[in-house]
Amino acid sequence: MGSADIDASIDVVYAVFKDIPAATQWMADCKENREIRKIDEYTSVQFNITKAPWPVSDREALCIVTEKRMKKPERLPLSFMKR
Repeated sequence: MGSADIDASIDVVYAVFKDIPAATQWMADCKENREIRKIDEYTSVQFNITKAPWPVSDREALCIVTEKRMKKPERLPLSFMKR
């Protein structure tokens, strides 16, 4: 489990996380990320490919991503559960 303090408004951070295909621009070694199914307003199933070094093959994962936006204190906890 990790956490980070980001010097940006919560709205900017939220917009970055909601742009699912753009994860390749900020997630380490991410080659592809796309939404497979929207379960509800806060939960989705996403497919991810992570680049792995030779001689290992790239890793594919289905993740259940759950978001919960908190107003006080202003936080955006995200849960990524690989299946």
